[in-house]
Amino acid sequence: MELSIDELMRRGAGGEVDLSNASHSVVPVVPSKVGSWELKRLKALHREIIRQHILGLSNVEIAAKLGCTKQTVSNTLTSKVAREQIAVMQGVMDMGTMDIIEYMKHNSMPVVLEMEEMIEDPATPHAVRAGLMKDWLNRAGFAPVQKIATLHGELTSQDIEDIKNRAFGEAPDANDD
Repeated sequence: MELSIDELMRRGAGGEVDLSNASHSVVPVVPSKVGSWELKRLKALHREIIRQHILGLSNVEIAAKLGCTKQTVSNTLTSKVAREQIAVMQGVMDMGTMDIIEYMKHNSMPVVLEMEEMIEDPATPHAVRAGLMKDWLNRAGFAPVQKIATLHGELTSQDIEDIKNRAFGEAPDANDD
């Protein structure tokens, strides 16, 4: 049974989550190490932290949104259980992306045929036809060559000091000639 990304995330987060009563289920991994914590199992808060992380939020944004500390978010995301869950969810997202690409490839022929008709139709404005042809050639691998300028040089320590002095508005040393 294939699940959509939204469905997987919804199930992973336990659906709509009421985080007001969520507890933190952390236990020390190595008692001798101060601040070393590991999740035993994921609770609602942890699943929601993972879901927000997968959606691209930063630790600070997640903490603010869920009303927990940045450290709780960090501890959750670095735990083995959470890393495994994140890997699974990212894999599903990658599979979903591949499905979309295949769908687009499979169903692109009507678009190509429409473009072809527009290019061949004399009633289509010249600028539109030219743009379609350019797009078509670019996608076929015949994009124009792009010039990339690079600059390479070496700076001595004295050059660096001079740059710093100019940046801070200081006069160059008198003995630098």
